[in-house]
Amino acid sequence: MKSHRHILIVGGGQGIGNVFAHYCVQKGWRVSSVSRTGKFNTPEIHSIVGDVTLDLDFHNALKIAVDHNGPLTSLAFFQRARGDGEMWKEHMEVSVQSIDRAIAQSLGFFKNEGDKSIAIACSTAAFFVATEQNAAYHASRTAQIGLMRYLAWKLG
Repeated sequence: MKSHRHILIVGGGQGIGNVFAHYCVQKGWRVSSVSRTGKFNTPEIHSIVGDVTLDLDFHNALKIAVDHNGPLTSLAFFQRARGDGEMWKEHMEVSVQSIDRAIAQSLGFFKNEGDKSIAIACSTAAFFVATEQNAAYHASRTAQIGLMRYLAWKLG
């Protein structure tokens, strides 16, 4: 039997986001996933093509997810910058600014009652040096910690 929980996973198309999506399926949750590729659409995971850095794209993904699986109870972020552009700008946009805007957009799509949660998958690079990552990656992960603290105060 499916749970009353509906989670939207941002960046669930590959890597740890996709692993987490399958974990949520095992727990009986209704799972929606938004990613730039949307390539993991299965009967258990409703995949939506969308870019969290584009406000209209993400808003449309929210509407599609809620129309398909009902109001949200949870939201999780696993996306990361993967391009070849200006890395500082890209890491801060993808890993910090888009999360802040996406959370603000998503609040009206949550159930009114019951437990709700928002998770941001960070990295130990917020606290330690990951030698395979650049400075922009480290700074964006540290900024995520500050964003989480602020949002916990504001929304908690």
